[in-house]
Amino acid sequence: MYLNLSQSYYNYGDTTGGVRVIKNATVTITDVTANRVDKLFLDSGYITGNNDMVWYYKVNFASQIGHHYIANINYNSQIVTAETTIPPAVKIDTVTYERVFNQSTGRYDYSFHYLFHDIAGEANFYTAVSPISYSVNNFYTDFLSDIGHDGQQLEITTTANNLYPPLQLNAQVKTVTAAVEKYDTDVWTQDHSNGPLSAPVAIESNINGGLGIFGAIFGSPVYKFNIPK
Repeated sequence: MYLNLSQSYYNYGDTTGGVRVIKNATVTITDVTANRVDKLFLDSGYITGNNDMVWYYKVNFASQIGHHYIANINYNSQIVTAETTIPPAVKIDTVTYERVFNQSTGRYDYSFHYLFHDIAGEANFYTAVSPISYSVNNFYTDFLSDIGHDGQQLEITTTANNLYPPLQLNAQVKTVTAAVEKYDTDVWTQDHSNGPLSAPVAIESNINGGLGIFGAIFGSPVYKFNIPK
C-alpha cells in the first residue's frame, strides 16, 4: 500500500514538487472472511526502469480469492478506511492468433485472442496481458466487462510485435474489481485528453477519509501455447 500526502492541484503556493511519502502511519488490513488482522510494515525498493526509490506498506499474509478485506489507516489521529473483495480467477479455454506481415519492419505483427468463461453470478471486469514481455503492449489492454454476458464464454484480445517464431508463449487474463477498472480507465482518458476542447476527467476514489483506490487484481493460471515457424 502506497501512502502519500496530497493537496489541490491548484495550490500554486506550493513549489516543492515531488511526492510526500507518509512513513509513520499505522496500517492494518482485516481479512473479514478469515477473521484475521494483518499489521503492515514499512518497506522500500527501487522502481525498475527509472531507478526511483519508493516507500510502501507491505502485508504479511497473501490475499485470497473471494475474501473481503477492510483497510484501516491511522495517521496523525486521522482514520482512513476502505474495503474490497478479491475477485475470482478465470481459466483460459484456448488462445488463437492472427499474424500480419509488416512491410516497414519486415516482421510479423500478432493479434492474440484469449477465450475464457465468465464466472456466473459475479459482476467482473477483465484485462489481457500480452504474452511478449518486451512488447510495447505488455501491460494491460482495454477492459472487458461481463455485463449482459454473465456466465458466457468471453473473448479478449491483445497484440505484440517483433516476434521470431518458433516460440512458446504464456497467456494470462486478469480479473479486476470495478474500482480498479474505473480508476485505470479514467487515468488513461485523462492522460490522453490533449485536444483543445477537452475537459478534465474526474478521478473517482473509494477511500473513506482520503483519496485513492483500494481494489484488487487477480490473474488466471498461465496458459502456454506455441507459435510454429
